Amino acid sequence: MSRLTYVAFLLGMCIAPVSVAQEASAAVRSELSPGGSLRVGLNLTNTATVTKDPTTGELRGVAVELSRALAQSLGAKFEPVLYPTSGKLAEGARAGQWDIAFLAIDPARSQDIAFAPAYMEVHNSYMVPPGSAIQKNADVDQPGIRVAVHERNATDLFLSRNLRYATLVRVGSESAALDALRTSQADVLATGRGLLLEHASRWPDARVLDGWFRAVGHGIGVPATRESGHKYLRDFVEQAKRSGRVQQMLDRQAVLGVVVAPAAPAIGSQ
Repeated sequence: MSRLTYVAFLLGMCIAPVSVAQEASAAVRSELSPGGSLRVGLNLTNTATVTKDPTTGELRGVAVELSRALAQSLGAKFEPVLYPTSGKLAEGARAGQWDIAFLAIDPARSQDIAFAPAYMEVHNSYMVPPGSAIQKNADVDQPGIRVAVHERNATDLFLSRNLRYATLVRVGSESAALDALRTSQADVLATGRGLLLEHASRWPDARVLDGWFRAVGHGIGVPATRESGHKYLRDFVEQAKRSGRVQQMLDRQAVLGVVVAPAAPAIGSQ
C-alpha cells in the first residue's frame, strides 16, 4: 500500500462513523422492532410530518423518510400505523399499538411517552378572518376572544396552560377549526403556521398574524419504559440533524413554517 493510499484509508476510517448509523444492539432491536417490524405511529392530520396520497395511498413526509432510515438502521421493516388525530396517536402508547411515534413534544404526554430530542420545530401562529380588528399576537389573549383549536393537539395543550383571558373553542379536527373561524364561532384560529398560510391563500383578506407565539418541537417518541430504544433514538436524531439529513428531508418535502431543531444539550449538561 502506497503512502498516499494509506493516508486516504486513515481519513476514510475517521469520516465513516459520522455518516454511518450506530450499530443497534439486541436490546435496542427488541424494544424498537420486535418481530422484525418497526411499527410507526403517524398522525394524518399533521401535514407538516406526513401526507397520504388520496389516489394511490402513498405516504410522504419527513416522518416517513426518517422512519424508513431508522428501520434500515435496525434491519427492520417499516410498518406505518395511521391515526386520525394526535390524541388517538398518543393513546396508542398505553395500548402498545406502536413502537415509535411522531408527535409534538409536550409535558402532558411525558407520562406515557419518552421523546428523543426534537428533530424539527413547527411555528404556531394565529389566523384571523377578513375585517378582524386583531393585529398582533398580544391582541389575542383578551376577554371575549374565542380561539379555535383542534382538541388535544399540541396547540390546544399549550394554550390551555398559557391563555389567561381568551376562551378556547375545541373542535374535533383541523378542518372543523377552520370552519369555526369561517362561521364566526371563533375569532382566531391557532395551529401550525404552514397550515395557516395554506388556508389564507384560499381565503381572500384572511390574515396570518406576523411571527409566532410558540416554536413547537416535534420528536420521535417511544413508550416510556423502553430505555434502550430511547437512547438509540436520541443518538439517531442528533446524527440526522448534524449530518444535514433532516434539512434535506425538509427541503424535499417543501414544508412551510418549519425549521430543523437545534442540537440538544449533551446528557448531563442540562
